[in-house]
Amino acid sequence: MNSFYSTLKSLDSGTLISFFTDNLRDEYYVAKITGLTRDTVTLKLIDKKSKWTTTKKLKLADINFFSFMTSYEKGLISNVT
Repeated sequence: MNSFYSTLKSLDSGTLISFFTDNLRDEYYVAKITGLTRDTVTLKLIDKKSKWTTTKKLKLADINFFSFMTSYEKGLISNVT
C-alpha cells in the first residue's frame, strides 16, 4: 500500500482519479483527493454529469487499482459544474 500512498501523494489535488475497489463488480469511484494518510484517502466524488456530490473515505487496503488522466476523467473534469 505504500506505493499507492506515494503515487497518490504526488498527484495534484485537482486531478480526477478513478478508484476501483472490487474486481468482481463494477464498483468504482471518480473523485479528487481531499485528504490522505498512510491508511486512508478522503475523496470528493463526482457523478456522471460532472457534478460534485458527497465525500467518501476509503482504506488504501480496499483499493485494487486506480487510474487517472484517461479520456473518461478528462471528459468529466472539462464539464465540471
